[in-house]
Amino acid sequence: MTVADRSLTLLRPMTHLRPAAALAFLLLATLACAPSEPDARSSSGSTQTPATLPAHGSQPGDESRDKTGGNGGAPTEPTDDATDGTGLPAEVRAAIDASLAELFGTFENPRYERLDSWGEIGFDPSIDAYSSAGAASSGDATAAREEFARSASTRWMTELEHVRRGDFQSVHLPEYALALLIEIHELGRKTPLAERDEALRGFVEAKIVDWYPTLAEARSIYHVHCESCHGAQGRGDGPTSFGHDPRPRDFTSGTFKFTSRVSRAKPTRADLLRTLSEGLAGTGMASYGGLSRAELEGAIDWVRWLALRAAVERELLATYEIDGEISEDAAHEAYASAWDAWLSAESRAVPVPTPTPTVTPERVARGRELFLDPKKGNCAQCHGESGRGDGPASYTLEPGGVKQSIVDDWGHPIRPRDLVEGKFRGGRKPEDVYRRIYAGINGTPMPALGDSKDANGAPLLSEDELWDLAFFALSLKP
Repeated sequence: MTVADRSLTLLRPMTHLRPAAALAFLLLATLACAPSEPDARSSSGSTQTPATLPAHGSQPGDESRDKTGGNGGAPTEPTDDATDGTGLPAEVRAAIDASLAELFGTFENPRYERLDSWGEIGFDPSIDAYSSAGAASSGDATAAREEFARSASTRWMTELEHVRRGDFQSVHLPEYALALLIEIHELGRKTPLAERDEALRGFVEAKIVDWYPTLAEARSIYHVHCESCHGAQGRGDGPTSFGHDPRPRDFTSGTFKFTSRVSRAKPTRADLLRTLSEGLAGTGMASYGGLSRAELEGAIDWVRWLALRAAVERELLATYEIDGEISEDAAHEAYASAWDAWLSAESRAVPVPTPTPTVTPERVARGRELFLDPKKGNCAQCHGESGRGDGPASYTLEPGGVKQSIVDDWGHPIRPRDLVEGKFRGGRKPEDVYRRIYAGINGTPMPALGDSKDANGAPLLSEDELWDLAFFALSLKP
């Protein structure tokens, strides 16, 4: 068989790939490349994007954008020698871009700069989600590893059957696992079928089950599953975003609506995993529960990278606006602060009492009283007396008596939840609704009643009253 014949054989199981990725694979096969080595992650978390991966979401000018890494990945196009076209001096823009590249790498070669403090808590963002401190979203590393393996065995069931038969060439993986796919196919090319013994088949099976995306591969997962709505830079401006109501989340704003944290804290990995796995009812955010746990955690890795990078850039721009300069240590201070906001979220959970109380007609009746009481829940002000989302605070009156929708933090029109419809985006279990009443919804006028105090500084609502409100809200759906 010629090299070209082998290349075509390798390519047949890859008909699901995008043309650019398939062409890249053909090129690698034609060159008879050596098997890919397992990812060797440096102490700085640096990863390398396989040379065959396309520049996802690229537009004219993206090549320079990824090299500079600045402005959330947007190209710098100065209109003169002094500014970058936005009034920011060109040398300041260049300094910010250089700092972002130092801390985060580029969109093509993303990484994280290590902080000394991470060693003290055993944290390393370049290690997968079920290792070290990253196991927080699943309890402990052992249980998480078992969960990852179960999910991978289900997701890649057909591929694992091929492997157990020794048919490595029929393994079919998504483009973001291209490096792994090449490695498996190369093993098949180099090893005659008769020599693909149980040990080798078990080795390849473990490769698939234990696969966890590098940060560059995480970017590719995001490109395949998330970019069309959330946009290449995570700004909620993808090509299909404008047909959605509500609009897709802008990750670069740093605000995430549905979390299990108090005081508007950042989400945990478990919060983001729940949204990816279950979707958000009544929105364009679908459930991605059919993906493996490793794929879901990879998407979370990239969303966090986008949010952290944007937070540091935002802080540096604010520093320059206030001080007229950016100190030598400003970037690293902003970087440490941004990471602290994410890591500290793990310790800021909404205190949901357990076990969940039993719902009774009396509790529902008390919940209705609190719902209508302007000095307690005051929920009817926005949700309306019947819970239809049509209360007097759900709109503003413009000249001429025209009703105008209230807006969220992104400036998009929103409407308070129609509780009768029963679509609770943060989950519809009693503890989910309790958590939402307690913590509010980030980026919206929905207040955090659990943090509210009365005139004497005492909690406005007791735990029992919060449960009563939750039970009443759930009772409104026929």
